[in-house]
Amino acid sequence: MAAAKFIVEELNDTGIIRMRKNDSVAFGTPINKIVPAISYYAPPAAVVFYLGDSIAIPLTGYDTLDLSIRPIKVRVISQDTKNEKWYNLDFNVHTMNGDLFLWDTLTTAISPQKVGEQKALNMNGTFYFYQNNGFRPRMFMSQDKGVTWTEKTITGLPTNCTVRQITEGPSQFFYAQDNKLYLSDNGYEWQEAATLDIQVMAIYMCFNEYIWFSGRDSEGKARLYTIGEDLTPVIQTNIGLLGDTLPLNFPVQDFASIPFTSSSLHLHNLIAGGYDRRGEITNALWSLEYNYIYDTYHITDMASESKFPPFAGASISYYGKFLYLIGGIHDDRSFIEDVYVSTNEGMHWTQVQDTLNPMKPGAFVRRYRTTTFVDSTNLYIIGGEDFTTGYSDVYRGKMNSIGWPEIGN
Repeated sequence: MAAAKFIVEELNDTGIIRMRKNDSVAFGTPINKIVPAISYYAPPAAVVFYLGDSIAIPLTGYDTLDLSIRPIKVRVISQDTKNEKWYNLDFNVHTMNGDLFLWDTLTTAISPQKVGEQKALNMNGTFYFYQNNGFRPRMFMSQDKGVTWTEKTITGLPTNCTVRQITEGPSQFFYAQDNKLYLSDNGYEWQEAATLDIQVMAIYMCFNEYIWFSGRDSEGKARLYTIGEDLTPVIQTNIGLLGDTLPLNFPVQDFASIPFTSSSLHLHNLIAGGYDRRGEITNALWSLEYNYIYDTYHITDMASESKFPPFAGASISYYGKFLYLIGGIHDDRSFIEDVYVSTNEGMHWTQVQDTLNPMKPGAFVRRYRTTTFVDSTNLYIIGGEDFTTGYSDVYRGKMNSIGWPEIGN
């Protein structure tokens, strides 16, 4: 058994020792066979553990104790043997596995129709599910976070709308097709807002109040752009790309994109996987960072460091300070069966195959192009496709350690 380390503290000279909340012994730690190792500011003459009413064990550093016997008292005798002090040991073990995911199925089908291309969005706590099976776009809305859904008639979008390009902006919904920009306040009533002098290739995300997308200019050059409330595209230069031309292997289809605040409190966005403009599947891992002090952006290609195999159609969420990659396909069109987790903001990924702690719902069949997003406590998985079927099911997962209220110190 690995060592379980924790810190004890005395409560205002009451003689009661407790462990701090964030240092409690991990769930599942067996406490009936413990070898205590205690450090001191000054070595005592003796330390005696009293377990229950009848067991007294002088501590040697080699004794195995059963700390499930209560009460637990500790007697510390000073080095000169003239003084002693008694402590009541409040020994706490987590009663729940903090890393365990619990899953609920909120609905098995948002849409009664056959689902083709699709995408889900979360705008200020209201969920939106878009689909287009080749005839016209449809939209369903949920105001109770995925439990019930109501269809809203879409107006103002082209019938051949690529719904996976619809993106939530700072205050409106955003869509672009060819050189046309469309905006909506409510997600279903759209208006053509601008005509650009560039052809839009892919919309990546809303990042730091701007929509980021790739496009071709009048000379056919592929570039990375941002656009704000004035609807004027701005070429992103001097941010780490080769000049201002988009690299050939930069993804333009079936990529994953996720904004998050890094451990250094900088705004980050990860663009991962997908097909490039040659139609080749990539192992792209581009990390975009905003430096708020200098008001500058920098993008880094992490693909060579991560050694992640090529993939497309995955979804990535930032949940509990970790990144989770769910769904997708490999370059041989086999499905990504397991969940991948990154604890260092996308640099490296670990494949999770823990059958005792499922990282995805049991009813979730293999697929790609699914949508995942989070709220303050939950991770949601919505829909997706395989090569013959489209899904519109909704799952809600929660890690035990997320959302515990603080009830006191």
